[in-house]
Amino acid sequence: MADAARAALDATGFEVEVVTGDGNDGYPPGAPYDRVIVTAAVRHIPYAWVEQCSPGAVIVAPWAPVFHPDSPLAIVHVGEDGHAAGTFTGSAPFMPLDGEATTPAEADAVHAKWKEMGRPDPERFGITIAPQGQRVWLDTPDQPLTAGTAGIVTGPTLP
Repeated sequence: MADAARAALDATGFEVEVVTGDGNDGYPPGAPYDRVIVTAAVRHIPYAWVEQCSPGAVIVAPWAPVFHPDSPLAIVHVGEDGHAAGTFTGSAPFMPLDGEATTPAEADAVHAKWKEMGRPDPERFGITIAPQGQRVWLDTPDQPLTAGTAGIVTGPTLP
């Protein structure tokens, strides 16, 4: 697939570098980045992506339906301190990053928890990312979601 992409892009005359590899690692040789646009659904944002961004950079990532059934889109801003924070918006279902697919049972559990929470809109959720992990929250950062309150939020979590 990457070879076909390279050939098609070469035919346009634009200089584009096609990179293949584990997306969780980002791409250090191209850093620092001002924008990271993820084209596969994730359950967490790898800290490598934050590390490879300039302060003020934006990471846009479609989220797997692990706390909201509509697969919201995360819009995260990288701070000067190496932390990142942002909110979710709308529905942006994408194919999952390798190993991050949601099973039908997980989707059912998320939908049930979301209904128990009063069916909050995606815009009420946010995320904070630090070297130690991440926290998905509802309304404010001091209301973190946990496996017990949001179904199957995964990835390294902040204490």
